[in-house]
Amino acid sequence: MSEPSGTARKRSEGTGADRLVVPEPLRTRLRAWVDVDEVGAEGFWSWVDAVLPLLPRADAPGSDPSPAASLPDRLRELAKDLVDCAGDRARLIADCDRYYTDNVGLARRVKALEASLRVGDRSERTAAPENDPEIETVAERYLPHR
Repeated sequence: MSEPSGTARKRSEGTGADRLVVPEPLRTRLRAWVDVDEVGAEGFWSWVDAVLPLLPRADAPGSDPSPAASLPDRLRELAKDLVDCAGDRARLIADCDRYYTDNVGLARRVKALEASLRVGDRSERTAAPENDPEIETVAERYLPHR
């Protein structure tokens, strides 16, 4: 196969099957998604194989061949997906915050128990730590049940 001068280049390493001819302007545009020089022919074709199912098809049943006609529907669908993603992210942040707060409470409880064990025989002089209902709830949520 002849290569247009200045518009494409081949991978220099490997056999002829490993070489991939992609015009330089296309390589530059693709670099945001896949670096053709870095991944080689096999990596590029694997990437294309992964991306193709995600692209809308004009021959799919019930689809309009003109992309402009389905653009508002696609935008609505993307907006819905973004809202769902934002909701999932907010729930995750709230769960992480609750987990952190609970973890701090449990860590304090463990430190108090360690301190009371270190005191040992002097436990008669100190009062037992009072039961904190919040700590008990946290302990039930995360610690294994007996």
